[in-house]
Amino acid sequence: MAQPAQPAPSLFYDERGYFRSPEDAAAYAIITSSGQEFTTPAREARRMLAPEGDAWYHAMGWTWLQQHNLPELGDTEPEGWQNWFSGWVEQHPEAAILSAPPGTAPPQLHLVPPAPPRKVVVQVEPGSRLEALLAQADAAQDEVAAAQERANTAKAGVTTELTEKYPGTGAFDIPGAPGRRPRSLRYTAPNMLDNKRLKEERPDVYANYLVPRPRWTFSVPRNQGGQ
Repeated sequence: MAQPAQPAPSLFYDERGYFRSPEDAAAYAIITSSGQEFTTPAREARRMLAPEGDAWYHAMGWTWLQQHNLPELGDTEPEGWQNWFSGWVEQHPEAAILSAPPGTAPPQLHLVPPAPPRKVVVQVEPGSRLEALLAQADAAQDEVAAAQERANTAKAGVTTELTEKYPGTGAFDIPGAPGRRPRSLRYTAPNMLDNKRLKEERPDVYANYLVPRPRWTFSVPRNQGGQ
């Protein structure tokens, strides 16, 4: 049996696929997400200490925290940490040409040696189960889109009917009947968190409340126009 190919060393990790430092791990997450993910070397060092992590990372994270006089728990950062990424980029000018590979998601947890970013163009065999599943996904997506459009049209119609009949009313209870579910219509104006502004103006606060939620996304590429 052929052995799996070793990842080529990169700006971020060595020939074994290990990040070279917590700084490189944090920079990787930021650059490959085109700035959508924000993390710090201290956060990455603490993630490396997770019990289910790799022994190599345990040692790396512990050593880094000791060198910066930081505790293993908590969210404290070294002095002057706000400028760490600018300093990293200055030391790695070649990073300016890097960007996120299309269709890939940045790594969320660096507890095991990461695989290098890559994209595979899948060849779908005619008559295969994969082809059938993809066709099923297309049909289901079309059904969901049509149903959502009908639901939105109905909601808009109900809202117009009731607000014109009962002007100045902000809450409606609509009893159910055979073949029809009970409904309620409420006017709300909730306060929403401006994540973009928070990230731009207070990245120190924003970073402390990020929670990794790894997931797969399954969608139609934007440049395909949904076709």
